[in-house]
Amino acid sequence: MNDWENFKEDIAVDGGDPAPGGEQLQVIVDTLWVYDQPDWDARYTTVNEGEIFTIEEALTVNGSLMYELRSGLYITGNPEYVDIIA
Repeated sequence: MNDWENFKEDIAVDGGDPAPGGEQLQVIVDTLWVYDQPDWDARYTTVNEGEIFTIEEALTVNGSLMYELRSGLYITGNPEYVDIIA
């Protein structure tokens, strides 16, 4: 089960140092859904523009890119919604 507190600890607003060995992504839209399993119907909560998350793994879900985050939650990899940062 995913833990809301761990998820919130993964957020680094306005930058932050990349985790060793892990790329980060930044939300570039006002609000965006995150998911509690690699399934587009498994909506969990929303995140806001400017929030930054650490990527653990890239997945293909129903033909679309989804990232597993360090928190254990999942987010779209669509470049219209997120940017990969160093």
